[in-house]
Amino acid sequence: MRKHKNTILFVISWGLFIGLLLFSIIRLQQDSKIVNYTGIVRGGTQRLVKLELSGQPNDPLIESLDQILEELHTGNGPHHISKSHDLAFTEKLQDLSAMWKDLKRDIEAVRSTGGALERAALLQKSEAYFTLANETVFAAEQSSEYKLTFSLLLTALLTFVVFYGLMHLNKRQNAKLNRLLYTDPLTGIANQSAFADRALYLLRDNPSISYALVYFDINNFKYVNDAYGYETGDALLQAIAQYFDRHLSKSELCARINADHFALLTFNGEERDISLTKRIRVCIDQAVSDGIELNIADSLSYSFGIYQIVDHAEPVNSMMDKANIALKQAKNHEEMRTVSYNDALFAKLQRERQIEARMQSALQNAEFLVYLQPKVEISTNTMIGAESLVRWVSPEFGFLPPDEFIPLFEKNGFIAQLDFYVLDRVCRKMRQVIDDRLSDSFSISINLSRVTLYQDDFFERFTRIVERYKMPPSRIELEVTESAFIGNQEGILSVLERLKGMGFLIAMDDFGSGYSSLNLLKLLPIDVLKIDKQFLRESSKGDRSYRIIKCVIEMAKALDAQVVCEGVETKEQVDFLAQINCDIGQGYYFARPMAIADFEVAYNLH
Repeated sequence: MRKHKNTILFVISWGLFIGLLLFSIIRLQQDSKIVNYTGIVRGGTQRLVKLELSGQPNDPLIESLDQILEELHTGNGPHHISKSHDLAFTEKLQDLSAMWKDLKRDIEAVRSTGGALERAALLQKSEAYFTLANETVFAAEQSSEYKLTFSLLLTALLTFVVFYGLMHLNKRQNAKLNRLLYTDPLTGIANQSAFADRALYLLRDNPSISYALVYFDINNFKYVNDAYGYETGDALLQAIAQYFDRHLSKSELCARINADHFALLTFNGEERDISLTKRIRVCIDQAVSDGIELNIADSLSYSFGIYQIVDHAEPVNSMMDKANIALKQAKNHEEMRTVSYNDALFAKLQRERQIEARMQSALQNAEFLVYLQPKVEISTNTMIGAESLVRWVSPEFGFLPPDEFIPLFEKNGFIAQLDFYVLDRVCRKMRQVIDDRLSDSFSISINLSRVTLYQDDFFERFTRIVERYKMPPSRIELEVTESAFIGNQEGILSVLERLKGMGFLIAMDDFGSGYSSLNLLKLLPIDVLKIDKQFLRESSKGDRSYRIIKCVIEMAKALDAQVVCEGVETKEQVDFLAQINCDIGQGYYFARPMAIADFEVAYNLH
């Protein structure tokens, strides 16, 4: 609406300016006519007198001069002369008209008698008339010049007013535009663009100050919005922003980048990263506690990405990218909420980019190899199954262990393709030997990422591969971790129940490695509980750990689930598992993961 009003004001101002300019031009033309025709009267009268004195009467000229004088008085006539309202000119014109009447009587006298006396009187009268006519022309010129000067001054004044007004409006519009471009609308502090611009000047103007650029955000901010409402979430962001805006020095800077992400350009001094983030965390907590209307009962935690600025001349966007990269790394590792950007991190990211660039072609070229690690029944020391694992043998990178690419693939979603690839390879190879050489109890464990389980067409793709190779469902054990149920528990449970109903075995993998939910055990239709290797390591530390792992095994048996303990590496651990009635062991004590061909040789399956 305001923009529309400004446009109307702009059009009106320019209309007035152009109107005044046109009016001035027209008046100038009219005044020029008055001057010109007054001059014609002067010159025409002198010519008339000369003709009369030489005996050449000219009545048409007299009529023409009469007409011009009448038009100068009234503004009406064929010459389109405007009437002048200038007092000095009007008075002179009246005197000139009166003298013109006298002059015409003298002309009549000359024509009647032709005497010397009349001729002298006419000549004398014409000279007086010429003088008065000059004064009248001068009065007309002065009037015209005055009007021209006034018009020019008025035009200049209006031009100044118009342009000053437009400049003022433009300045206001620019200020408003700058606020929109450089201010975060929710918090009122600087946005990303403003941060980049102002940081450039701060770093340039303070070359002796040691700075750090910190990116931080609120962990699980979505929970705040869901639990307390979006108004509370917005109020939380505003409280944090306003606190830093009030308490930072003029040589520091805070900006909201997006969502719950903030950027700080702050003094670093001799602080280490942990001290720096501790100071910032205290400020954030103070901002939250100051927001008395927030009423957030839950404890908030934060992630930090830090870039220690060494070269103040480095492009600010490059610094921001590095701090943001460090923050993303902090978000990917729950146990490490503060990450500082350094050369090692850069090399890691470069390595990840190289891996991502090769992963698709590696799948097409069958560079991913399926390995099997036996699972052994502890009571009989018999191999009764195996877990399928994946290794990457790359012509470019060499042998890659899973820890180097699996987390990356889970992050970028490629793990779904890899999981189905492994399932296909296992079904194809094991179908060849499963009937003749393996016992009915033998099963192959397949690890499924939460990313894979979340695929819309997971069930169809999974069953299609199994049916293609006519693999008995009882021979396939699906291993899922607790994290697979975060976010879509009902959907995952529904899929697993369908697979369970078809005869597939369901295993909960890495039990005890995270925040295990007993309620999840109650809901999940598990056949196998795989105890994380950390439990086994802790069992040697005392009676308490021993009793815990024993209780876990008893609980699993109460749920009619087999228990597999991972990470078995020593004879003492095997004896311990036998003592507490653990069903199955898996680990280096029995065998390391091996290629399928080696597995076939080792267990006489070829």
